Amino acid sequence: MRVLLIKPISIQKWEDDCFYPEVGLGYLATTLKKHGHQVEILDCVREGLDFPGFQEFIRKRGPADFYGFKVYSMNTANVNRQIDLIRGIHPQAVVAVGGPHPSGVGERIFQHIPGADFAFQGEGEAGLPQLLAKLEGQRSKVKGQREETQSSKLKAQRSESKNQNSPFTFHLSPFNLEDVPGLIYRENGGIKINPPAFIDNLDSLGYPDWEALDVKNFFRRRRWVRLIGKDYFPILTSRGCPYSCSYCEAFRITGRKVRRHSIEYVLGWIEKLHRDYGIKYFSVSDDAFTQDREYVISLCREILKRRLDIKWDCGSNAIRFDRIDPEMLHLMERAGCFYVTVAIESGSERILKEMNRRSDLKAVRTGIELIKRETRMAVGAFFILGYPTETREDILRTIRLARSLPIDAPQFFLFTPHPGTPVLDKMVADKKINLEDWDRYNYYRPSIPLSDVSLTGLKLYQAYAYISFFLRPRPLRKIVIRYVRDLSDFSTLTRFLSRIVKG
Repeated sequence: MRVLLIKPISIQKWEDDCFYPEVGLGYLATTLKKHGHQVEILDCVREGLDFPGFQEFIRKRGPADFYGFKVYSMNTANVNRQIDLIRGIHPQAVVAVGGPHPSGVGERIFQHIPGADFAFQGEGEAGLPQLLAKLEGQRSKVKGQREETQSSKLKAQRSESKNQNSPFTFHLSPFNLEDVPGLIYRENGGIKINPPAFIDNLDSLGYPDWEALDVKNFFRRRRWVRLIGKDYFPILTSRGCPYSCSYCEAFRITGRKVRRHSIEYVLGWIEKLHRDYGIKYFSVSDDAFTQDREYVISLCREILKRRLDIKWDCGSNAIRFDRIDPEMLHLMERAGCFYVTVAIESGSERILKEMNRRSDLKAVRTGIELIKRETRMAVGAFFILGYPTETREDILRTIRLARSLPIDAPQFFLFTPHPGTPVLDKMVADKKINLEDWDRYNYYRPSIPLSDVSLTGLKLYQAYAYISFFLRPRPLRKIVIRYVRDLSDFSTLTRFLSRIVKG
């Protein structure tokens, strides 16, 4: 089958400055090609596509048999519009959605994205090839019938699907979907969800499809990236997250069991991109990278042994304070790690308990001081402003804590409700949220007012948090030294300061 995997149009222009390769779609492309399918990846963010541009791309490209979208909650409206554009050009196409939003909402996905034929929760590499095989088999059966019989059945499908708000139904016997892992589908007027399958041997997936991801052209535009102003590529060493933070749905996407790639696999990933594409900066993007101490130490030692000329960070996801020690930190730095991020989230002990963070403020300070004492690595920190049970004083405690810690790059996120999380379930039960407009809920604007802070107030506190942190002599001096030293980066410095002021 001809398959087009799509990262949808973003609602935020800011994402244009920090987009990254969708290696999840790259894994799917590799898997589907192994099963004989023709696969392309369209990254609408990287390509800078708007809706007319997307429509023109679909028209010029020619029809695909299957379109698959990776959907974040804030992009559901855009995905609906893009599906409508596909239907207007290729009405017979089959469309599926996967990713964080379908994994979180489950059977409600067809209420949110009614134009989709199928959805997947969890990891898609096990289930998607099985679904395509069944679709191919069904299509072959239909093609083998007489022309008039085929036309009659397709018309009947169209008539029934119109009533179900879906472009296709697959009731041509035999067509059993119950054995497709993670599949969400319509059947007999209802919605069925198959249990997801999480792959234990991650190395068996192969590497993401670098060609389909178009890695050689991926960094054709310069972008602001964290503390270095350079382009970077993600590394995935594991899948799964064993923790139960109330605001996070990671476990619904990759499960709670941590599964790891072999050291040799990870080094092959780095060496391939470094050798063939000249990439020198990498970011470990796991949810549980430091969970296994011996694994991290072995990986770092092997990087040193092979004398790989790379730099890398743990900036996409945080390392945990209870999983670090001096030996690990020293090896990480020697192996090229220059930046780590820690998840602090709140300066209020009460809020940390409600978040089920399994940490306290004493451990936070001790852990950051350990990193700063033992290494020269920069330290970033994640904070959440506007958690539903916070008060104005809780927010101020968080801002004061950030200022008091020896961190280099705080990120003050506005609380965003994610589907499938305990905190959102409670908000729904308490009737404190309207889930009709998912594009309202994103990190870039406030969405849930507090009892004593309005939405506008939350945005002002976010701006105040950045300004009060960075416009102090010590942080400001570091920024100026880092970028003015290289005059070519002066425009990057200007953009960075502008972002701070805008919050």
